[in-house]
Amino acid sequence: MKSNIISVLFLVFGLIIFFLSFSTAETRGRLKRTLPPYEYGTIVMNQFSEKKGLEPVIFRHWSHRNRYTCRLCHIDLGFAMVRGGTPVQEEDNRNGQYCGACHNGKEAFSVKDRGNCKRCHSPYPVGLDQEAKRLFYKVTKTLPRGRFGNGVDWTKAEEMGKIKLIDTLDWYSFKRPKMKRDKGEIEMVPKVKGLPDIIFSHKKHAAWNGCEICHPDIFAMKKGGTRFKMIDNFNGLYCGACHGKVAFPLKDCGLCHAKPVSL
Repeated sequence: MKSNIISVLFLVFGLIIFFLSFSTAETRGRLKRTLPPYEYGTIVMNQFSEKKGLEPVIFRHWSHRNRYTCRLCHIDLGFAMVRGGTPVQEEDNRNGQYCGACHNGKEAFSVKDRGNCKRCHSPYPVGLDQEAKRLFYKVTKTLPRGRFGNGVDWTKAEEMGKIKLIDTLDWYSFKRPKMKRDKGEIEMVPKVKGLPDIIFSHKKHAAWNGCEICHPDIFAMKKGGTRFKMIDNFNGLYCGACHGKVAFPLKDCGLCHAKPVSL
């Protein structure tokens, strides 16, 4: 029994060294300044703003993910999954595309109203907007807690009915059959001996992403058709396309490596 405990301790220590050794310079740079929970997943959009004499747009994922699926924005509305990958301009929004698909004065405040400009073009640097902080804690105070990222367990919040996600817009989305959530789980065995197996739930991911976000661009449709390492995730590929950017960060190991180890 004692030898088993010692083996587990050595395994945990080895994993810590393993993850730290593969952290990139970019990752280390980000860790020097940990963002507060209300800024996790925040994106600064400044491809055109300052060139036109405007403040950058501060987009906070939490203020949208408590109402809409990821699929709606990244598939139907056409936002790329890569920061800066979609060159959104004010004219596009005013014509009802991208942000303008919702910010039309009915679904959300209108981009055509000049009085609303500062609601997105914020003069405050990320982390110093006290109004954003106040709204975050107001919106999330009744939601189940998570350990990292926003400090919110968004998956559990959706499962408990604490948040109701909109997946399509009648005036914008293509009509499609309602997708049945796949209840199947996939067990993935890591190569590191003694590390708990990964339990991947299609049902949990389908609630937010549908099928289109992951397949076929990120993962092949065939089980085992995509081979990747943990370092790939840390570098923003595969699972790392979402986890560590908007979804819970990769340091919350137990949420994926969920199958108990038999000693």
